[in-house]
This record gives sequence, structure tokens and C-alpha cells, in this order.
Amino acid sequence: IFGVAFVYTLIAARAIQTVILPVLLPQLHAGHGLMVGHDSVTFQAMADEMATRIQAHGWGEWTFAPNLQRIVGIIAAVYAITGVHEPAIVTPVYALFYAVSTVCIYRTTWLLSSNEAGGWCAAAAFLLFPSAATIYADMHKDAVSSAGLSLLISALTELEMRERVRLRESFWYLVTCVIAVLLLWLVRP
Repeated sequence: IFGVAFVYTLIAARAIQTVILPVLLPQLHAGHGLMVGHDSVTFQAMADEMATRIQAHGWGEWTFAPNLQRIVGIIAAVYAITGVHEPAIVTPVYALFYAVSTVCIYRTTWLLSSNEAGGWCAAAAFLLFPSAATIYADMHKDAVSSAGLSLLISALTELEMRERVRLRESFWYLVTCVIAVLLLWLVRP
């Protein structure tokens, strides 16, 4: 599920960024493969400007959360390190987050329904619903918060469904919950 979700999301995002928006729907294209009216347009401008300052004056120009937007600080760091100031450079990271969410949706639904087919249906709906593309094709917070929330719900559901939890399993549930909360805190403090 993870591999299919990652590859599908990556290909769909790149198609949206390079063909669908600029060629087929230019009235909705804000440049850089981003959609008009989304926060990602502002995030792109802020990250590009910070990365340019970093490259010109050094890492003293980097801020983790400019205007309380941690995602901008992270993207600016990626831009500065790679020298590529385009959202396409972080598309694989967004695909990764969305693939994690898809696996968690599958797992949680399967656990709650005791039906593997139900899990597949839920994962397919989450992955293929057209409006979902705004989560992974645009550069904003939703893919990260979706992964964090999905991980948290999945871990808590699995913990609740177990009759008995061993100490080692408890440790991994705790680690998963900490990662989930960190992802949520990163974009939704």
C-alpha cells in the first residue's frame, strides 16, 4: 500500500504541477506548479526569499519558523541546501507523508471493521479522491498534519484493539505517538 500510494502521489503531483495547472488550467496556476489562492503561494515566496538570503549571507539568515510558519523554515533549508528553489524538490517528501496517511487509513479501517476489503476501500478513497490532490500536490501543511493525525489515530486504535500489550509493543506505540505529535506540532502548534 505504501509503495503504490507513494508512487501514485508522486506521479499525480508532478502531473498537476507540470501539465494540469500550467497547460490545462492556466487560470488556476500561480506559478511554480502551485494553485492560485492557496497558502503554498505565500510559503513559496517566503522560502525562496529566505533561501536566497542563506545562500548570499550564510546560515545566520535561517529562521526555523518565520511568521510562525515552521514549514517555510524547513522548505527554505531544503532550497538552500539543494540550490533548487522550486516546490518540486519537496514533492517526494509530501508524497511520503501522504503515503503514510494512506497506510494508516487502511490499517485503522481494517482494525475497526475487521474487514480487509474495507481497509482497501478506505485507502483507495483517501488516495484517489480528486480533492485530495490539493493536499499532496501543493506545498502546505495538510500532508504533514494528515500524516501526524493518521499515525496517532492508527496507533491508538491498534493499542485499543489489543487484548494484551507487551512492554516492547508499548514502547513502539509510544514512539509512534511521539512522532505523530511532533508532526502535528510542526505544522499546527
